[in-house]
Amino acid sequence: MINSSEIFVINEVKQFIHLCGTDDTNPVLLMIHGGPGFSDLPFAFHGYNSILEEHFVVVNWDQRGTGRSFSDKIPENSMTIEQFILDGIEVARLLCNRFNKDKIFMRGHSFGGLLGMLIANRYPDLFHSYFALDPAVSIQKSIPAAYNFVCEQAKRVNNNDALIELKDIGAPPFKDMMKGMQVMNQWLNVFGGVVFGGLDSVNKLFSLFGFVPDFTEQDYKNAAKGAEFSARTMTEAMNIDLFNTVPELQIPVYFGVGRHDYLNCCSVTEEYCTFIKAPDKDLIWFEYSAHFPNFSEPETCQNAIVKKMLG
Repeated sequence: MINSSEIFVINEVKQFIHLCGTDDTNPVLLMIHGGPGFSDLPFAFHGYNSILEEHFVVVNWDQRGTGRSFSDKIPENSMTIEQFILDGIEVARLLCNRFNKDKIFMRGHSFGGLLGMLIANRYPDLFHSYFALDPAVSIQKSIPAAYNFVCEQAKRVNNNDALIELKDIGAPPFKDMMKGMQVMNQWLNVFGGVVFGGLDSVNKLFSLFGFVPDFTEQDYKNAAKGAEFSARTMTEAMNIDLFNTVPELQIPVYFGVGRHDYLNCCSVTEEYCTFIKAPDKDLIWFEYSAHFPNFSEPETCQNAIVKKMLG
């Protein structure tokens, strides 16, 4: 059994890694969190990886600038997609050496789903296969679908506040991108396009971050600082389109998609799964989820990962 919180120096920056599993000889599964700046540790510490931990050594890595890896000393100019790819490759190499493995498995969620694709594309020899959970395939392609969804829902329930605000920002491309995204995402939360079930479910998800076992007061402060820092410095992710960047992957890739996800629009991921070339690929639908199947359907989601990766 392994349950360990550790700090590694990765490309000159101290970064936090949590390892947990029932058997430290099991295959290794590296979890790439979303955001940027949205640590997966609250899911791990609240038991949302318990099934995975029976089959893998599950590794939660706080990317540079996130959560326990946040530091005021991190240079803003190091917060780039390219640097995160290099960090991820180094983490994978460290894990291979630590557990005497030739290769490991990897799961990425949201922004981490995008980052994981880029990491696997750059260095496929480090990985057996990759599971992308509601990945940010193309944010620019997702935005119009998300806007249409919230407009349709607002009309369906005759929500005048939503209709007025959505009309005010106009259809994408938004004249004021920051305001447009803020308003649209607000109504995505209300109408269940982010967390299945709407605002009540959103509040339940974020309550996980309100009490995290083992977190200190400084950890909470770093989590808040890291979320702001990462979101502000990593805007280049908005313009990456995996259709152009990763048209082919040399390892098996599996896409887990919430049927009601309009944050990273489910139809865009479905299209990409059809488009990409890979030795093996599949798309798994989570019927009672939006952007967070790992929260809304934790057992179903974990079992799908185990089945696809280990057979």
